Amino acid sequence: MNALEECHKQLARLLGSDAEPLEVLRRTEEHRAYWRPEHVRVLLLAESHVHTTPSELARRIVLPDSIGRDVPRGFVRLVYCLGYGENHLLDRPIADSKNSGTPQFWKIFYSCINRVSTHTDFISILSTTPPFERIVNKLALLRRLKESGVWLLDASLAALYPKPSPTIVTRCLRTSWDAYVGQVVRTAKPMRIVCIGIGVHSALRDRLSGLGVPVTVVPQPNAHLDADAHLAVFQQYYPIVLQALQEQAPANVQIPLPTPQFRAPTGTRLLGSPENDTQPHQTSPLCQAMTRVPPGVRVRSWTLRQDDHAHFHNMVSLRESPLYLELSWRPSVSGRARRVGLFKLNLAGLLQGQYIRHDPVGSDGVYLRLRVVRADDGLFYIQARGDGPRIQLPTSGEDKAIY
Repeated sequence: MNALEECHKQLARLLGSDAEPLEVLRRTEEHRAYWRPEHVRVLLLAESHVHTTPSELARRIVLPDSIGRDVPRGFVRLVYCLGYGENHLLDRPIADSKNSGTPQFWKIFYSCINRVSTHTDFISILSTTPPFERIVNKLALLRRLKESGVWLLDASLAALYPKPSPTIVTRCLRTSWDAYVGQVVRTAKPMRIVCIGIGVHSALRDRLSGLGVPVTVVPQPNAHLDADAHLAVFQQYYPIVLQALQEQAPANVQIPLPTPQFRAPTGTRLLGSPENDTQPHQTSPLCQAMTRVPPGVRVRSWTLRQDDHAHFHNMVSLRESPLYLELSWRPSVSGRARRVGLFKLNLAGLLQGQYIRHDPVGSDGVYLRLRVVRADDGLFYIQARGDGPRIQLPTSGEDKAIY
């Protein structure tokens, strides 16, 4: 009997009929192992796993190979599982119980590699962002966490949601640590540990202190705190990760923003995405060239002029995402206008990548400044300012004369 099986056996004695099958623990470890960094710098020790039934375990995640070829496809109620909270990704949607996911843990993930200043910073990974963009953003975020050495590990192998009695919770935490989790932590050799949950730390204080690793204790993300207090907790993660990176590579440290890194091929569509959405000529996570606009959707129409700084910019709202932009170009005020194309823009993702900015500068509200520029190479880009990062608008197939 291996350590995982022995741990499950001990936990089953404590939980009785509420214990999950061993297959659930194996599934959670499969997802967790996939996202384990080669070098664990910051370990997030938490209670994130939620009780999963055998019928739910039989679900499979349907995901295009182009954006997640090797990602584990088995379902389990764990934040690392892309199907948890994304019913449209499952081959058989869960109907008998809510599959709402744990967005609060996605906010923790985001906070680890981003300085957050407002709750709107999380929009790119939440339900307000369209499904395709959201999944791409989540995958990019998970990959950035792995690259940065950040790893989430549950202190209890058994799901403690719904919660048993406090005594059983403590015994499950200590049993899990002694039989399995403690050795996983010692093998990982993290530089920092963030213990998520006062109760988790209380149960494991003596065991954690014996590791000789700095431990930061923060409240559970579902703790009864007001919005400002929760934001203050999220803001603690980034400095911890940054410090761990600086200690390991002080001469060359930069935590990259989790901007999506994937380009799906033409026609790629996630299961459950609206069939009446127009198919793009080219698909990217941040901007797509479209053929038409879905009925009832507002379109912004802009015309750039070469004799007017070769750019056009205006204020837009984050609530418009995805924004549809009809773009034209003319050499001068009297020149003939030529159509560049119709584009669908993921404003949240563009903001993450610093291709657009808040308006006014320094604010953190929903209003943004979107700027499109025609560069010296004749291509069109979204760029917040001349010395900042830029992303090319995809060619639409009808603008070849311009390019």
